[in-house]
Parts: sequence; structure tokens; C-alpha cells
Amino acid sequence: MQRQLTEKIQRINSLEDNELMLREQMRTFREDFESERRDREQAQSRIASLESEMEVLKQQVHICRGDHVTSETMKSVFMKRKIKIK
Repeated sequence: MQRQLTEKIQRINSLEDNELMLREQMRTFREDFESERRDREQAQSRIASLESEMEVLKQQVHICRGDHVTSETMKSVFMKRKIKIK
């Protein structure tokens, strides 16, 4: 009887240790997943920002080449780039 009780206590202790280990693993996986998600969102935001800036720069190139030049076009492009025009 005492032997069975001791074995059960050891089994319970072992299961508790496993539970703690699994909980720690889950926490680590969750933190890693959330970190990767934040990094991915920041990268997507940066890509969108760079694409927008590239479009503005393309418009400026066209203006400098004389393509579709109007004062409204120039104001629009330079306002997007926050360049003061006289």
C-alpha cells in the first residue's frame, strides 16, 4: 500500500513537471508568434510607404522630363513630398 502511494506521488510530480514545461513552451511559442506577426506587419507597412514614395518620385521624374506638366500636377506632387514651391 505504501509503495503504491509513493509511486502515485512520483507520477503526480512527474506530470506536474511536464505540465510546467509544456506551459513554458506554449508561452515561448506564443511570444515568438506575436513577435513574428509584429515584424511582418511592420515590414508590410514599410513596403506600402516605400511604394507610395516611389509613385511620388515617378511623378516627379515625369514632371522634370516635361511629361504632363501643369501647375496643378506640380503642386500635387510637391505637396506629397512636402517640398515648398514658390
